[in-house]
Amino acid sequence: MKIRFLVATLTALLAGCSPQTLPLNIHRLSTREAIARSSVVAVGMVRAISIFGDSRRTDEGIWVRTWRVEVKPLCVLKGTIEGKNFTFLFNNYDPRVGVQNGDFEWLQTGDRRVFFLAAQGPMLRCVSDLYETSLSFPHAGLPPVLPSTGEPIGNRIAMLLLGKANGESPEDFAKMIPRATREALRSSGYPFVASLLRQLAASELLEVRTEACLTAYEQTFGGETCILQLASGNMTPEVSQRISKAREHRAYLRQLADRALREGQECPLLYYTYAVEPGDPTSVADFLTLLAQQPDPIFRASAERQLRHLSAPLAR
Repeated sequence: MKIRFLVATLTALLAGCSPQTLPLNIHRLSTREAIARSSVVAVGMVRAISIFGDSRRTDEGIWVRTWRVEVKPLCVLKGTIEGKNFTFLFNNYDPRVGVQNGDFEWLQTGDRRVFFLAAQGPMLRCVSDLYETSLSFPHAGLPPVLPSTGEPIGNRIAMLLLGKANGESPEDFAKMIPRATREALRSSGYPFVASLLRQLAASELLEVRTEACLTAYEQTFGGETCILQLASGNMTPEVSQRISKAREHRAYLRQLADRALREGQECPLLYYTYAVEPGDPTSVADFLTLLAQQPDPIFRASAERQLRHLSAPLAR
């Protein structure tokens, strides 16, 4: 009798927490909004993924099911997690349906990411369903010294992304800098990431100096000084080719900015830079503020004009 009661109780509890009935929570969030809405922010590796429940169709016509993700945590930046692993739920695309295009959370076993999770009763779920909310974390481990808890969470994420992990070779770390920079820009914005790249550009390691310089130039940080220093040394063909392509791209962006200035349009570079989130006013202002400090007069003028436009409603 007692066993039957326990089984019935357990069945009821599982039914109440069933991922099949997980309510839809679909919002396109900026990374800053995801951080603010999170109960838990953790860096971890995906250990297992399972998909449950019936397929449901969203108002946008996407077929979704509930995903259960088990994660091995590397670092917890906000909130607390108990145990060696933790799990969370969210509604994501249904893999049984044909091709569905969208800004989904493309998770796979073995992925290392920064997860933004919200508590819902006794369980954790993504702060938003369907749309990508986590950030890619390219390192297998963490730096020997973790960022101070006094730093804002977005800055701490950026420092982990652009920090050399324990046991990581200079070559491997250098290769990760472009990808890590793009994710760091989303979490903390241009001014802070620019300061981190300046530190890396002063590294004693040639590979790190080179990659930091190239990445900064490709992401529209600074002028030609760092590139000229690279060009004056013994460059590999790969580095030489990247400098050439980066200069061509910079010239193209300059033409766009010049045309926009002459035609009285907004700064076009907002839409040619991976990490600016146009729906996030702070992300936009951060980028324009940094651009307004650049040595290129056209970039400066374009950014200053847009900043005046953004502040005009406040002035009234």
